Amino acid sequence: TTDIQEACDSYTWIDGITYTASNNSATFNFTNSAGCDSTVTLNLTINTQANILLQPDSLTLICEGGTIPLPLEITYVTGTGVGNPTYQWYDLNGPISGDTNSTFTPTTNNLPIGNYYFYAVLNFDGNGCDSVISDTAKINIVADPDVTNPCIANNIVCVTSTGTASAFDPLITTVNGGIGTPTYQWYEVTTGIVNGATDSIFTPPSDNTGIFQYYCVVNQGVTSINCSVNTDTCTVTVTAVSYTHLR
Repeated sequence: TTDIQEACDSYTWIDGITYTASNNSATFNFTNSAGCDSTVTLNLTINTQANILLQPDSLTLICEGGTIPLPLEITYVTGTGVGNPTYQWYDLNGPISGDTNSTFTPTTNNLPIGNYYFYAVLNFDGNGCDSVISDTAKINIVADPDVTNPCIANNIVCVTSTGTASAFDPLITTVNGGIGTPTYQWYEVTTGIVNGATDSIFTPPSDNTGIFQYYCVVNQGVTSINCSVNTDTCTVTVTAVSYTHLR
């Protein structure tokens, strides 16, 4: 008969020998329950302990209320470990209930500013396989960016001719804090997005009469990390030119 076995790193057989390499030639003689001599041949496959190939990202920065843009993930080297893999993700308080896949997206949108740490434990159910612990992933939650008020003092001007310079001073906002390089988009409350107004400086046009309200949306990074803030809304007025007739 043949005794088929698979194990991690080493395996001690019925002959008392500990094998550290695959073996299909070892035999063992014994007397069975009927009193007959019998021989069993070992068919042993030795695999190495599980080895993590892809580690979770070591550091991810997001703003308060955000979610990491990509899930934390681990993979293992093919041919390491024996049997079926299982995963369990942990934070510093212990195992996280239900998070037993190779990928994991922590719930962060309700967490305050601070540092949070996560790691995974990989197990195989084969003989002699030890658990493997991943590197620790750090998620740093920072405050949303701050923006300065862009509104101007001279917010009432007379209408200008089409094609001439605006009579308004520019609206200017600056960004502090948050994460990374900001992008800008200016809006008018009634008409929506202002095409081409994608800088921290925007000069409202003054070639049409009326009352207009402008604000800027400042973003840092992808939408999921929630590093976005709106400036104050600035109201500006363009009035018609008044003519006085002399008699």
